[in-house]
Amino acid sequence: SALVFLDTLSDDTNTYTFTFGLVGGGNSTTLVLVDEITIQYRHNLNSGKFLGVCRSSSSESTQDLGITVAVNTPYVLTVCCSKSNTEARNYINGVFAGRITTNVASATLGVRAIIAKSAGATARLAYVSGMTAFNIL
Repeated sequence: SALVFLDTLSDDTNTYTFTFGLVGGGNSTTLVLVDEITIQYRHNLNSGKFLGVCRSSSSESTQDLGITVAVNTPYVLTVCCSKSNTEARNYINGVFAGRITTNVASATLGVRAIIAKSAGATARLAYVSGMTAFNIL
């Protein structure tokens, strides 16, 4: 889980992608990784709504999480993966938002929040005021 807010939304001039979740290579600055279970935002991705993403090797599954991102609005984003790696569940502000049961990464995963710019010169920030990860064995 992470408490996040964005000070400015992505647009056609200054485009960025924000991603939070479980990834293979948690210290990587590469946006798209081989293995990940994440929640993503970009203005032209899923009509500006949060998107759940599961990627295993070269296969990807997505889920519309139904929440349009608003500027300066805090969101608690939570990504959960079943012990058997057969499903990923996403929650926004503690409310169930979506479930993906295909292409769930089974590699060793770490937690990462990243904002990656792909166009423009104006700075964009993602404020992550808290991030928590735990395992249930």
